[in-house]
Amino acid sequence: MEASPSPAPEHKSPKSVKIRVKYDELSAKYASQVLLNHSAEEIFFDFSSGVITDPASGESLLPVHTRIAMTPVAARRLLQALEQTLNQPRGTQAPVARSTSN
Repeated sequence: MEASPSPAPEHKSPKSVKIRVKYDELSAKYASQVLLNHSAEEIFFDFSSGVITDPASGESLLPVHTRIAMTPVAARRLLQALEQTLNQPRGTQAPVARSTSN
């Protein structure tokens, strides 16, 4: 008895998913400085608007107003999105490429 050949696997295109963005806060915080720290599992981005002088001590301070923690994989996706955006001519906007892997 002959074995019948198995059918070729179907290649399905990724499904498009609509996502509505919901902002908890609409005010933007300007950051001209970012400090990066990492552990084996996370990368931390500490954002600041810049160095200020402490009026009491005269010491230079870098006040951090926002800390973001990301996995290395998510940070790589951020890097890719930043590279894509920064390599575009000014005044144009293209959709950001998304990866489905984590």
